[in-house]
Formats: sequence, C-alpha cells, structure tokens
Amino acid sequence: MKRILLLLIEVALLVIGFMWLLRHPGHMVIDWMGYEIELAFSTFIISLTVFIAILWFSLSFVFWFLKIPFRLGDRYVRYHRKKGFEALYGALEALALSDAERFEKEAEQVDILLKEKELSLYLKGEATLLQKNYALAEQYFYELAQTKRGQVSGLMGLLRVAEAQNAKSQRWRVAQKLSEVATPSRRLQIALYESALAHGKYEFALDALKPLIRNRLADRKEVSELQVSAYLAREAELRQEKDRHGAFEAAEQAYEIQPTPYTLKRYLPHLLEEGKDRKARKLLTKLLEESYDKELFIKLCELKGKKVPLEHYQLLKLLYEQYLKEENENALGALQDLIRLAQKSELWGDARALLEKYQQSYGEDQYYFCQKAELCLAETVDFKQAISFYQQACKA
Repeated sequence: MKRILLLLIEVALLVIGFMWLLRHPGHMVIDWMGYEIELAFSTFIISLTVFIAILWFSLSFVFWFLKIPFRLGDRYVRYHRKKGFEALYGALEALALSDAERFEKEAEQVDILLKEKELSLYLKGEATLLQKNYALAEQYFYELAQTKRGQVSGLMGLLRVAEAQNAKSQRWRVAQKLSEVATPSRRLQIALYESALAHGKYEFALDALKPLIRNRLADRKEVSELQVSAYLAREAELRQEKDRHGAFEAAEQAYEIQPTPYTLKRYLPHLLEEGKDRKARKLLTKLLEESYDKELFIKLCELKGKKVPLEHYQLLKLLYEQYLKEENENALGALQDLIRLAQKSELWGDARALLEKYQQSYGEDQYYFCQKAELCLAETVDFKQAISFYQQACKA
C-alpha cells in the first residue's frame, strides 16, 4: 500500500513538473563549434530526460545480455547443489536405517554432484563400514584424517573401525591422537578411558575422565563408577604383582569414592592383612547401618567374635530395628536372615512373630510358606502340616 502511494506521489510530481515547464517554456541558445541551436528550455529538459531513459534501458539490456552465460552457469551450479544436498539427506537417512545398498548409491550421487573431497571420503568410509568391509573403511578414513578439514572425522571413523574389530591396540593409538586434536566429547573420553584401562594405563584412564565432569558430559555418579572400576582393576593387577601396599591404596581409593558393599569387600582383605581389624569393624558397622549385605554381616560377626547363631541373631535384630525406623529398603533382606537365625537359635516364638511381621509387610508369598514349613518341621516335626505349607508355596 505504501509503495503504491509513493508511486502515485512521484507520478503526480512528475506531471506537475511537466505542466509547469509547458506553462513556462523559457528560451535558450546553444552555440557550439559554429552551430547555433535555439529551442525552448522545456523542450531541452524533456529531450534530455528521454535520452537518458533510452540510454539507461539500452545499457541495462546490454548488461543483462552479457550476464546470460553467468546466470546459466550459476543456475546449473545451484541445480547440482540442490540435487547434491538431496542425495546427501538421502544418504544420511539410509545410514540411520542401516540400508547399505541405498547409502552407497546416494553417496555416489553426492560425490558426483557436490565434488567435495572430504565429504566424499567420509561417505565412502561410512558405506564400507556399514558393509563391514573394515579394511577399505580404514583406508578411506585414514585418507580423510590426512586432510585439514576432515582430520577429526577421519580419526573418529578409524576409532569406530577399531571398536568394530575389537582391535585394542589400534583403538588406543587412535584415541590418543584424537585427544590431541579433538574437542573433548563423551564418546571420545570414554574410548580413551576404556583403551587406557585395557592397556593398564590407569593414570591416563583416570585423567580421561576429568573432562567429563569439567565439561558436564556425564553426571558425577557415572564418573565415580568409572573411577572405581579403574582403581579396582589397578588393585587386582597390583595384588597379582604382590604389591600389597599399592593394592591397599588402590582399594582404599575405590572405597572412598564409592563406599558400597562391593568396594568394601575388595578393601576388607587388605585391612585385615595390615592388621587393621578395628578400622574394618568400624567400616563394616557403618556400611551395614546404611545397607544390608549378608556376606559383610557374617564378616562383622567374625571380627566381633560372635560365633553362635544366637549372637548373630541378637546383632542382626539391632540392625533390623534400625532399618525399620529409617524405613530402609534393606529391611527385607535383614528380616529374611533374621527369621533363619531365629530358627537356628530355636527361638520359635521370635520366629513366628517375625514371620507374622513378614506376612503383614510382604504378603503370603512363596518364601513365607517355605519358612512356615521349615519352622513346622524344626519346632514340631509335623510333616503333614509342613507338606501342606510346601503345597501352598508351589501355588503362590
């Protein structure tokens, strides 16, 4: 609307200008090289305007005509780029669908239409990798890695080839090279960690995990689990090499990072070898207060000198009561072992009371009926009643 309005205003001003010139034609004389020309000023202005307009249109046509080859060439290039990108999107779709045959065809079209060396090498590498032709894929990715723009992509391709072939040495070499040139990424750092771990380079493996936290590529829990795995692998190796002090330190670091039943089981033998029974009891007690583990509980009983089932029962009962207060999820495992210890200690009333508590909390499942049958056999030797409970257990 604004453009139409401006155009109307311009036309109106032009008409007014011409009308003014016609009313005031004026008179002018041009004397040039012996020639004398007399004409009205309005005629001169109109003639000049027409001449400039004709000249402008003529030059525009000449320039338009001269640019025809360039426009045709540009159109040809745009058409090929459009088709090339369509082929590229088709290739990426085929790659996502793991359609090797279609991917190879689309990759050939991309190579013909776009003529980008790095892109062509990358797609050829992906096509051969998809076809599990690892030797040729390695060749393409290696060539890509030699280019400036495709170095990281080529190295990542070589890393994937090594992973596919489970070539640990090659994976380690490529991962090291990538760490020098590539921006830290989750996949790269994990590859570095696993490769270093496989080669016994534990310090390097632990260093590879640092960017995961620094760049927020993984949460702390996941990184902690990887660190624990590295320390425990180191502990196992040092233990085989008879390096007791080094193995002790590695197990201690693993436990400090993640104080879990598994890490404590690996740490505990070293504590006992070093004669640190008191510390072992303290760590066992602290961990069992948080999470119940049958094997660790038995170890705690041994360290405390509790040998008979009744002593085990009394100690576990205290832990179970604490689990109930804190609504700890480990209460179930503790309750099941408590029922077993009550029967071994011939505390029939306690055993029945605990079974009733189990029934209220967890229902009448297979475990409940089996324990009822065992209690019946141990306390009253009532085979008939015990068989009845076993039958109910089979139905549960």
